[in-house]
Amino acid sequence: MKNLIQKLVFTLSLVSVLSSILSAQVVTVYAQNNFRGTSRTFNAAGDFVLSDWDVKSIRIQEGYIVQMAADEGCTGICTYWRSDMGNESLIQGARRCSIKIIRSNASNARLELSFITGNDDLRSGSFINFETRINAIGVRSTRSGPHRGSPSGGTGTIRLAINNTHLHQLLDMALNFRSGSSGVPFETTDNWNVNQIIITYSNTSLPDPIIIFRGIGNPLVRFTEENRRFNIAMRGKFCN
Repeated sequence: MKNLIQKLVFTLSLVSVLSSILSAQVVTVYAQNNFRGTSRTFNAAGDFVLSDWDVKSIRIQEGYIVQMAADEGCTGICTYWRSDMGNESLIQGARRCSIKIIRSNASNARLELSFITGNDDLRSGSFINFETRINAIGVRSTRSGPHRGSPSGGTGTIRLAINNTHLHQLLDMALNFRSGSSGVPFETTDNWNVNQIIITYSNTSLPDPIIIFRGIGNPLVRFTEENRRFNIAMRGKFCN
């Protein structure tokens, strides 16, 4: 019985030690895809210099954000916030460049969507709704905010308060269009062209808002009675 208790205590101690080690591994980068090859572990937020190899996959502890150079020569910036970035095609590489690890506490978090209207305006009686789905500890909720009317070439901004929501908890986003009347007799259903959309995430712990989506086109999307929704998938990374 004594030996059994000793083994149980040892096992529990080992589990505790391993758990502490794993929790201390804030970010681990790998030289090959699917978390293989040479690796390096970072145990805290800060700025570090990568070894002389390209990053092909990365593990990120929830609540942290990683920024790395997009190309050799340390040009461009890619921001990562998912913990499952194991596919080689998703990592741009950052040979001999610095890696910035940011601790994100998510207090006062918000999303901000900015848009530019194309050559077909959003009628004053029409409106759009910017929404996001959030997965917080297995509970999914939807946040949304409206905007009405926008002239051709006009700009607009919609802000969503998502307090205490981390980037990795955002499932997806969308713009929903609803046609309305401006009071002119016999007017047809409204159409609306959007030429640019930029979405940023910010909270009190981040020095600057992080771009999580940018789309440009002529138009990027044309809303009609038949095409009322523009879906935006959360991919876990964005490269400037």
